[in-house]
Amino acid sequence: MSCRIYFLLLVFFVAPLTARATAPVVVVTIKPIHSLVAGVMADIKSPILLMGGEKSPHTQPLTPSEVRQIQAAQVVIWVGPSYEAPLRRVIESRKGRSHVITLIDKPGMKLYPIRQGGLWGSHDHSHEKDNLKDTVPCGDHNHDGVSMDGHLWLDPYNAKMIVAVIAKELMVLDPHHKAKYLANSKQVIQRLEDLDRELEALLIPVRDKPYVVYHDGTQYFDRHFKTKAIGALMGDSHYGFNAQHFLEVCDYIDTHKIECVFTEPQFPTDKIHHLMEKTRTRIETLDYLGVGIKADEDAYFLMMRRFTYGFLRGLKRTLN
Repeated sequence: MSCRIYFLLLVFFVAPLTARATAPVVVVTIKPIHSLVAGVMADIKSPILLMGGEKSPHTQPLTPSEVRQIQAAQVVIWVGPSYEAPLRRVIESRKGRSHVITLIDKPGMKLYPIRQGGLWGSHDHSHEKDNLKDTVPCGDHNHDGVSMDGHLWLDPYNAKMIVAVIAKELMVLDPHHKAKYLANSKQVIQRLEDLDRELEALLIPVRDKPYVVYHDGTQYFDRHFKTKAIGALMGDSHYGFNAQHFLEVCDYIDTHKIECVFTEPQFPTDKIHHLMEKTRTRIETLDYLGVGIKADEDAYFLMMRRFTYGFLRGLKRTLN
């Protein structure tokens, strides 16, 4: 074999591997965000998912293997201390060693403070007022990240912002694949816009139906799609139940004949089922982490559709 042919074969086989190797090792903490990152990185390199969603990132401690994954990552992407609280110390220790992307700190993201108390929507359901009053543009407001509601990906606007942020940062870190990151991000954003229109049409019939959640994870969805959660049985998810809030919400459910309480697969709900039997309140599941869904670029879209269908099961049947 001539040296020329050998050289051409070497270039043909080795160059793609070399290009692929230049893409950074990216670790993403939760499945919905991982899915969006996977879309941006499609056909370049698959990001690594840290937590599958079977347990709540509010309380789930890291395993030794998960710590090692973070330590080996060149890029770590998480929502921030308001959501993955147990990860804060480990992830922040990586700053300066890994490139840490804290989504809740990114300018342009729609952020809302944690809704306080057991009942926070029983008197005024004007979402337009709420949006004007409570939205906190991240770049214009100083906050510690902990007082903010971390479920930001449930607003499709924020999902698009996440895609744009990730694409921009990866293009800087990995300029070799800049054009591909940009093209992929445009495709994902188009899919998100299509999904937004689809879900908005589905949810119109249930916008005015009040409901209660076990733990408040629906604020961003409520504000974007104008659905109407009025309270949460569980207090601050970092500290567990607040008995006063719990009793207040249960009394409201009974008095106002609230017909659906939504739970999550990450939290035990035996007590909730027992209490709701007395009020004849229906119980349905909303899953915003994609439990059981394959971790890939389609996971976010499947999760959001399943989340929406949960609303329809819980609320649409109560319409006259």
